Amino acid sequence: MPVPQLALYDDDDPYRRLRPPAPTPYRHLCTCTGARPVKLMLLEGYNPVSCMACNLEVAPEMLGFPKHLANEIADWRAHYAALDHLWLKGPAPYRRWAARELANIESPVNQQGLVVRAHLELYRRCYYWIFGWANGQLVEVTQCPVCAQAMAPYDGYHTEWWVCEPCGLVADASE
Repeated sequence: MPVPQLALYDDDDPYRRLRPPAPTPYRHLCTCTGARPVKLMLLEGYNPVSCMACNLEVAPEMLGFPKHLANEIADWRAHYAALDHLWLKGPAPYRRWAARELANIESPVNQQGLVVRAHLELYRRCYYWIFGWANGQLVEVTQCPVCAQAMAPYDGYHTEWWVCEPCGLVADASE
């Protein structure tokens, strides 16, 4: 009996979600020069560390952090991704709960993310992306949820972001 040919990482593959993630394509990797700031944010790729200048994934090797930090980042990513999945595709009660957890800076996943951000900060200036949600809809975050100061525009990318420099937070200003 012939062995079936697998369509790995093919969108037409009915088993795609059960397969391990594909490596990040080169075109989705940061090639910026210098030590540009990074952010911890769930994106399409598996690695949640991306460049603040180009918004592309930063290869972990470029930052040179140790294995224990890689494990911390992976754990945070798994927890955040679970909530993100519930928010996007879960039943209505789960969606509402997940959105509240993602938007609450005091939630366990965000507290974990802030710790990871602080650890990444030892290797490169790092921001933590915060989710804006209120009254059942996405909202622009213009006030820092940690220190209550006004977020300032970030200069360095074609999309406008708000940042709180003292707290190391970044939010999308285009919601």
